[in-house]
Amino acid sequence: GGVSDAFVSRISGSGGPGTLDYVTYLGGSGSDQGFGVAVDGAANVYVTGRTDSADFPTINALIIPQVPPDPPPVLIYDGRTYQGGASDAFVTMLDAAGFAVRFSTYLGGSGAEWGTSIGATTDAAGINVYAGGIVQSGDFPLSNWPWPPPSGPALPPPVAPYQTALNGPQDAFLTKLHFVESPPLMDMPYSTYFGGSSSEVMTRIKVDNPPAGTNRSVFLAGQSDDSGIVPFPVRNPIQAWQGAADAFLSKLDPLQAGAAGLRFSTFIGGSAADGGPSFYGVGLAVGDWAGTTAPDVLLAGGTYSADFSPLTGALYPTPRGGEDAFMTR
Repeated sequence: GGVSDAFVSRISGSGGPGTLDYVTYLGGSGSDQGFGVAVDGAANVYVTGRTDSADFPTINALIIPQVPPDPPPVLIYDGRTYQGGASDAFVTMLDAAGFAVRFSTYLGGSGAEWGTSIGATTDAAGINVYAGGIVQSGDFPLSNWPWPPPSGPALPPPVAPYQTALNGPQDAFLTKLHFVESPPLMDMPYSTYFGGSSSEVMTRIKVDNPPAGTNRSVFLAGQSDDSGIVPFPVRNPIQAWQGAADAFLSKLDPLQAGAAGLRFSTFIGGSAADGGPSFYGVGLAVGDWAGTTAPDVLLAGGTYSADFSPLTGALYPTPRGGEDAFMTR
């Protein structure tokens, strides 16, 4: 009901025009946009985006109490209220019918945040939601608060974040939320900054589906200008930073504390700008198309580089215009 609202719609059917099952607005009295959507096995819908609405709908939101509790209780973080600044990210779950909001929370600090991509898994312990995006706040909520909480159900302790401070004017973020429906409770097992002292734009995340007994990791894709004093985090890279802005592909394990959480991180690009602008810059898919236990990763975006990352088996081995698309596996 403001300048703009996010929307969620579901169309079912195949081989024809399909059926519009539902469509709904999602927002408050300000400006709201949805950038990422995911669906779980029960057809519940998860949405993330950005909002500057102080009255964005929240329910069963993320609340982190101070330890030890002070009378009256002090909250380290209250996802029921707008955190200020230019915008907050939001994370919202709708039921399969699109009629009920199961949870909805602000996610941000005193600067500006955008949620750009989201994934969800379910298990016997509840619902795990992974939200990624862009952060400009030095006080974004991280999984490094004191433990244990003063009261309530016994929850596992949070995992120390990979990166505990905003390194540049704009970093990526990855946050894992855990939600239990009865009684409704949301906690934050993992949340981290990710970036160097220049600027990052993270456009996509994908949660992998590992073999039994293996930690579930999250792939992150976006664009980085690695020209700052603090370098963008890499580990076992395929390629170093090539110049201007490059695409990046990284893998984080939210069950591993600190630096151990970064399993892999590399640049992909050439001497000109690569990745693509804004929130549609880099596409990401993860699967097991080779029939092995190791995940296959597809990365797609745009490039201005005539010397783009070493080409292997290329359908078009030379650039064909000012900006070309690329796809890497």
